[in-house]
Amino acid sequence: MGNFIKIDRKMLEWEWWQDINTSRLFLFMLLSAYWKDGRYKGVEIPRGSFPASTADLAKATSLTENEIRTAVKHLKSTGEITNRNHGKYTVFTVVKYNEYQENYNQNANRMQAVDNQITNTILKEDKNEKKRKKDNIPYAEVISYLNEKADTKFKSDSSSTQRFIKARFADGFTLEDFKKVIDAMCEKWKFNEKMKQYLRPQTLFGTKFESYLNLEPKDKAHRVENSKAEIARETKDEEPEMSDEEWTEMEAGK
Repeated sequence: MGNFIKIDRKMLEWEWWQDINTSRLFLFMLLSAYWKDGRYKGVEIPRGSFPASTADLAKATSLTENEIRTAVKHLKSTGEITNRNHGKYTVFTVVKYNEYQENYNQNANRMQAVDNQITNTILKEDKNEKKRKKDNIPYAEVISYLNEKADTKFKSDSSSTQRFIKARFADGFTLEDFKKVIDAMCEKWKFNEKMKQYLRPQTLFGTKFESYLNLEPKDKAHRVENSKAEIARETKDEEPEMSDEEWTEMEAGK
């Protein structure tokens, strides 16, 4: 923090407000005062104070050095500031700095906490987005193809579904491999009332994925020749073994 200061409207009633040079210098001092304890050239500078020379103040406020000396005299006469000479520079102190800025700093701390929370949330979302981009896994395309071929309505953003797909891509399989498995198992199970329930991500993309991929597909002529009933009879006694993932989910009551 320390990028802002608190200015009370009562300053408009302050006796030096109409004195342009004095009020200008005092505002500059409020802005320049350290908002927390610090050091300057080996000297401890407490909160509400700051080091500067007359020349520095003149340059910063566009006043002459004589105007600075007069304004400092005014501010010291009414107890607004004190100063302590250190040779080539002076440490100026705004006497009531804590009174002027106390409430602000309390609010600033709360604002900082909120800012930190927002920043952390943004960073987390950005990290997750970068992770999704880094994965570069076509979840949507895989599930869209499955839904089209199996007449299903699975969602590509399901964490469980993505877990199975990601695992197979991590094994080195490709999008074309997924499509081949979907085609092969839809041909085998789609028209079987008992087996079509297994046309789902956790079964197709589980640990038996490679086995499904290596099934010999029937040629087109054979598919046309076989009726739905024949395909159903051919697979009526089949039931896929449950993968480790499916056992885990079943035992968890999912």
